[in-house]
Amino acid sequence: MSRLRVPGLFRGILAVTLALTGASGAGAAESIADGVRTFHVDFTGKDAPDRLCVDFPIRLDLTRAAGVAFEFSCEDLQTFSHFTLYFKSGNGWYSAYFTPNVEGRVEHMRLPMRAIRGVEGEPAGMDRITGVRLSAWNGAPNKCVVTFGRLRALDASNAEALVLCADSCNKSGKPEPKSG
Repeated sequence: MSRLRVPGLFRGILAVTLALTGASGAGAAESIADGVRTFHVDFTGKDAPDRLCVDFPIRLDLTRAAGVAFEFSCEDLQTFSHFTLYFKSGNGWYSAYFTPNVEGRVEHMRLPMRAIRGVEGEPAGMDRITGVRLSAWNGAPNKCVVTFGRLRALDASNAEALVLCADSCNKSGKPEPKSG
């Protein structure tokens, strides 16, 4: 395990552990650039792993969050069957699937709290998140590059709201109907 100080990413020291399922295949982290990790993924060969897993230690309290946001990019989406973001808490995990929409450029992904609904084991609560795991699941025998980073909680107090006003009744001079 290597320890690297990365300003802005997870607000502290980033310890990266590559936990790969399978004997060979998915590659190691190659570089850090401005809070984003780059991974060279290799799902070719008869011993290709089922997925690439990358664990990031982090302390998060998501109890009052509107969700999470992060940056993600992938050269070839057909390499993967799906992507999962896991949140370690106590003796379990919360999880959310996400689907990138474009290849070859950075997407600013947003997952609302309602998307983080999977539960494995016995998590200790959304206020006790101690790690994040990115899983990229094997979908085709291919090689490609994935980037991930700048994970942050979305502030629920800044959530957008749409306010509707029934001013058409007021303009006509008629009183606004009352609900029963």
